[in-house]
Amino acid sequence: MKFFMIFFLLCAFSGCTASSPKIKAPSPMPKTEQKQKAVPAAEPKVLGQWTTEIINKDEARVHNISIAISTLQGVCLAPQEEFSFNQLLGERTEEKGYQKADIIVGDKTEKAFGGGICQVSGTLYMAVKQAGLSVTERHAHSRAVAYAAEGEDACVNYGSMDFRFVNTTQNAIEILAATDGASVTVQIVESK
Repeated sequence: MKFFMIFFLLCAFSGCTASSPKIKAPSPMPKTEQKQKAVPAAEPKVLGQWTTEIINKDEARVHNISIAISTLQGVCLAPQEEFSFNQLLGERTEEKGYQKADIIVGDKTEKAFGGGICQVSGTLYMAVKQAGLSVTERHAHSRAVAYAAEGEDACVNYGSMDFRFVNTTQNAIEILAATDGASVTVQIVESK
């Protein structure tokens, strides 16, 4: 009895009411959504793939390669559409983020904006060749390059030398390109 009296006095002085305690209604159960099992996407059919090792890891050269790769990545071509490396990348300038790196001019090496991107065009060429697509323009360097067998590269120079090919398949194709700073990989896949 003492306990109830103390409880009553505490409630009276603290502003509580001695009414029956409120029972909180249980919160509604969250609606369960039926989850569909994710069906893994079918891997695209690879028509051609090539990887070249980056031998000259000069910072400016690797930077230029990265710019070219990011521009090339995801390009799609319809059947019978022609691809132009120079048209896609445009002129290699400082304003576009390119840096000066080594290029081959005749039998000499010089520095120019975009030096190194020929490794990207050369890797693309080998993937295109493996895919059996029709090459409409390609130029080999005037001397051997470290990342390709002699004569198996694709020298590009905006305004004078381009690398071009045609999608001769019956389906749209996509170019997948990547670099990790140590190598360049290009795949030609059927586009979905």
